[in-house]
Amino acid sequence: MKVKCQLCGTKFDLELNHNICPECAAYYRVDGAYNHSEIHSMYDQNSVHTMYSNEENCGASIDETTKAGKQPRKPLSTTKKVIIGLEIMALIFCIIWPFVGIHTSKKMLEKQRITEKPTVVPKMIDEKIQVGDYTIEILDYYIDNENYWSLPENYVVYAVSYDVTHEGSTYISLYRAVQVYLETSEGMTISPLESYDIKEFITADRYQIMEKNIGGYIKNDGGILYFVLKEDEEIYGLGFDVYECDQEDYNYKEMDTTYLMYLPEVEVE
Repeated sequence: MKVKCQLCGTKFDLELNHNICPECAAYYRVDGAYNHSEIHSMYDQNSVHTMYSNEENCGASIDETTKAGKQPRKPLSTTKKVIIGLEIMALIFCIIWPFVGIHTSKKMLEKQRITEKPTVVPKMIDEKIQVGDYTIEILDYYIDNENYWSLPENYVVYAVSYDVTHEGSTYISLYRAVQVYLETSEGMTISPLESYDIKEFITADRYQIMEKNIGGYIKNDGGILYFVLKEDEEIYGLGFDVYECDQEDYNYKEMDTTYLMYLPEVEVE
């Protein structure tokens, strides 16, 4: 059925043009009447066309995008999306890399400290060990089998008394700088008893007398070390692992030297 467009005057066939004016894109119902409520737009690469060209003539509002003279926003191409994604990843990398680098450096340094083998310096019992401005000297070593000890059967206490002197201006904590232990002939290490452990194995009156001098580490003013071992355990020597300590970073220390002091064999009386 041929009709005349009520908006632009173009004559066209409704059925052939699917009820749409080929000139202004106005939509018509099947009976040929113009449908005022429907909006159809035709797009090309350069402009946006609306079906209404004159607000006064048709009573319809003009498309705001066309009125403002703006072009519709085109979707981003795949290439641009990839570029933007890479830029975001690069920005994130630049932000977190310093923190990752610091963490990795600490891990590598820690691994290096673990795998490094310190220099082992042999010592005789009458020789002294120098740690910074401190001098450690062994005074006596013996099996302490006095009756103030309460130990499991077939175990004994090996005691080592020592003295510490200081000369110079550098003060460090030997608790941090030196780790001491007994080494057996089979290569096992035995740590000295801590103060709270000694309290469990010794009488209260003896503990009160010895409390200031005992502990599981080298004290800056000297003291005594107690080691619990089996009666038949063969002692190879007394080991001193000496560390280089950082004065600014309290938690940082690096293995420097191991002193191995050979101990004469002591029989249990």
